[in-house]
Amino acid sequence: SLTIGQNTQTALVIVGTHIITICANDTVDATLEGCASVTLQVGANTAPTASVQDPNDGDVIGACQAIDLRCNVNDVNANQNLSVRWLDNGAEVSTQRNLNGYRPNDGAHVLTCEVTDSVGAQGTDSVTVNVDQVTTSIVTPNDGQGFDPGQNVLFTGTACSSRTGVLTGAALTWASSLDGALGTGN
Repeated sequence: SLTIGQNTQTALVIVGTHIITICANDTVDATLEGCASVTLQVGANTAPTASVQDPNDGDVIGACQAIDLRCNVNDVNANQNLSVRWLDNGAEVSTQRNLNGYRPNDGAHVLTCEVTDSVGAQGTDSVTVNVDQVTTSIVTPNDGQGFDPGQNVLFTGTACSSRTGVLTGAALTWASSLDGALGTGN
């Protein structure tokens, strides 16, 4: 007997053919009884699947660069509620299937999308990315641009540290392979 009452709801956990029977006894004369039954099939639960769409395995992420985490999930048991979470080196960072603007600190990161169905079956997919400690770029002059000897050249650049943030001033040093040190600043 599962429960007694007008309506009942319960989870059938044993895989196989279930014959479900309901019987009712008259409340005045207990010898009066009626029963009905149905046959149900309970199949094995298939674990859901996860597939990381973004970022790509092996991506190198610039310092201070935000990335988007995207995961496709699938469940052949379409009637199940799915929960999704993202893990970064084993630590939970989100319970959303897609997360915009995630900023991991420098180093190697195993990003895992984990999906769990309502009965606890799990599917996972992981990618490994590396985040630079410091990212720099030269804004001016353009690569390959020509200049006359003695001509002033404006050097403009940007830099960002995954620990400190935007780097400016003396944190940026300029040098020439022929002329040596050129100065500091962005």
